[in-house]
Amino acid sequence: MKSRKPTSNERRLGRGTLAVFLALIGFGLSPAVAQTAVDDLVFRRVWTSSAEQSEFGLALGAPGEGRYFPAFDWTTGDLALYDIQLDRMEQITDKGPWSESFDMAMAAVISADGLRIAYLWAHFHNGEQGENQLRAIRRDGTGERVLISKPMPFWIEPMAWTSDGDAIVAQQRMEGMQSLADLELVLVSTDDGSSRVLESFESARSLGHLFLSPDGRFAAYDLVPDGSADADIYAIDLDGGAPRALVRGNGNDQLMGWDPDGSGIFFYSNRDLGRGIWKLPVTDGRATGAPELVRGDVWDLMPRGFSGDQYFYEVVRASAQVRTATLDIASGQVVTPPTMIREPAEGWSRDPAWSADGRYLAFLDYPVGIPWGASQARLGIRSVYTGETRYLGFPFPRGARLYWGPDAEEMMVIGRHGGVSGIHRLDLRSGDITLLREAPELGPASS
Repeated sequence: MKSRKPTSNERRLGRGTLAVFLALIGFGLSPAVAQTAVDDLVFRRVWTSSAEQSEFGLALGAPGEGRYFPAFDWTTGDLALYDIQLDRMEQITDKGPWSESFDMAMAAVISADGLRIAYLWAHFHNGEQGENQLRAIRRDGTGERVLISKPMPFWIEPMAWTSDGDAIVAQQRMEGMQSLADLELVLVSTDDGSSRVLESFESARSLGHLFLSPDGRFAAYDLVPDGSADADIYAIDLDGGAPRALVRGNGNDQLMGWDPDGSGIFFYSNRDLGRGIWKLPVTDGRATGAPELVRGDVWDLMPRGFSGDQYFYEVVRASAQVRTATLDIASGQVVTPPTMIREPAEGWSRDPAWSADGRYLAFLDYPVGIPWGASQARLGIRSVYTGETRYLGFPFPRGARLYWGPDAEEMMVIGRHGGVSGIHRLDLRSGDITLLREAPELGPASS
């Protein structure tokens, strides 16, 4: 790392006023290490998806009271709770085995005091499509309530509790989580389930992180517009009014949360040819200055948020990679072992497809810091003979399927683009996308 004079924010962090706890999400990792310190910051691994814990998954967001993570029991579909201090997972709901019910918890967020959980519950009727419900429950499993229940494919995902616990900020789509249209940010009353639309997004590709300001007046969130691979950051007043742009352009900007003292927001960005943590001063929901670099050379961070003066984030330690190998078809023997087509430190890759002439390998590429399942992919085209790879933008939601055309100059993509599901032609020379056939019967691609 290059030596340079710390900024005012770096000096503040270096004094230990912000304790950073490290939550690692990986594959087959060893048990958590104790803790390490760098520049007086304390890092501790609090979770890893090792083989012993693969039956559970943690919900997004920071833990309540710095201790409790909502989680999902994949063996039954029930809502669960992970206690960091006791290193213990407990089931909250009890709907029975899969053989008895297909119901399942699909998203969850815990209140800052760790006492209540809001969650999305998919309720099926004898295995048939039913309702998606926004529910609330106490941490001890009592007081369960259904706040909103609407027929599928309606989708409502809780994102944050207000500090007084009187409302939940959620995102909803009338056409389900896979639709790119009609995304709404809503405020739902925990008293009677009534809701008020804060903002409607007609062409949003995805709504990522959302955090409420310490005074409870504003919600800040990052949003990937349709046709883009980069997120921008906005703020909206919960009492009403249009959203205001806080951070736009100049790269992919992921909201990390509000400074606990309310003076601004932290965000993670790939601007300035690197990846680092930035702070933007914010007053009354408006940016009041330029972003200031807090820490540079911070790679592969996926934000979760503050819980008090502790910060939680994820790091992927092992990820999917496209590999190639040489086979002797006649003997069925492997001539050369599988080799990754790119350096793991650069990111991860998936969905390989060979051109008809065997000269090119196409794949979806996700740079460092972009989690599995995210929409910010780019299309890689690798020459078998030269080993060189060129990249193109890939403005399709995840779930889109790649097929080579009759030559090596075009690809067919089955998915959704510009609000239309169908078969699209991607010109590999110009990057132009043309709709060949609208196919509403395919259903919306995943967002």
